[in-house]
Amino acid sequence: MYVEQGHVYRRAQSSEPFVRESDSYSKGCGANPQCNFPTPIRIPPGHWFMMGDNRGESDDSRDYGPIPSSWIVGFLAGIIRQTTPEGSPL
Repeated sequence: MYVEQGHVYRRAQSSEPFVRESDSYSKGCGANPQCNFPTPIRIPPGHWFMMGDNRGESDDSRDYGPIPSSWIVGFLAGIIRQTTPEGSPL
């Protein structure tokens, strides 16, 4: 996998072409070099490549590398988003 302009490209097998992941949930970051991870790497079995949704500002696996499954202690069950009385995000 590799990251270009905040978008993840991956392939299941080394003989397959890279495919961009669907990522409508992440904030785009254009040509910001902090969003890129241009050298493809292989994620070892039993490891995860973790990235924040604000990819231009996140410290994540682009900085620290893949993490072992044993380090994951929970999962996201839902998102609560606070808004103003008018419905605008805070």
